[in-house]
Amino acid sequence: MKSYFLALKSIKLKKFFLSFVAPSFVVLLIVVITHDPILTSYGQWLSPSNPHAMGDIAVSLGSGNRIRTAVKLLASQKVKAIYADGLERERLMEIVAERGLPTSQVYWGGYTKNTFDEALAFKRVMSEANFNYRQVVIVSDNYHLYRSRWAFRQVLGEGIEITTYATP
Repeated sequence: MKSYFLALKSIKLKKFFLSFVAPSFVVLLIVVITHDPILTSYGQWLSPSNPHAMGDIAVSLGSGNRIRTAVKLLASQKVKAIYADGLERERLMEIVAERGLPTSQVYWGGYTKNTFDEALAFKRVMSEANFNYRQVVIVSDNYHLYRSRWAFRQVLGEGIEITTYATP
């Protein structure tokens, strides 16, 4: 009788192993091996970036590639002006002048600590400059765009069209 129960437990353990543990291990192994390409593809699918973005002004959130991308939008006449912060004002003007673009279409907001402060600084600078805008193109990295659009929506309100554009 005792061997019957041991055999029964052994069969139940084998079934449990074959139906749950082994497939779980295989799925885990697949995820470990392929997580980078899968997560990257999923992130790009979720991206709110609009590759055909056009507007009155491009807002570069940060420096480096974001500034260069905003300047390219200005050079291709997809926007009428650019706003940036976080970069030295003189360096920003140099980058724009190197492309042969007028620096009069460039606005600088100083240094901010977070995206919400960037939105507040943008609104303040545009108000002081009497720059009339209805369409804003936010330029940032893919993973910042949802938060950036949300922060700018909170500050600028529903009357402003906010489009996002991801840096390459």
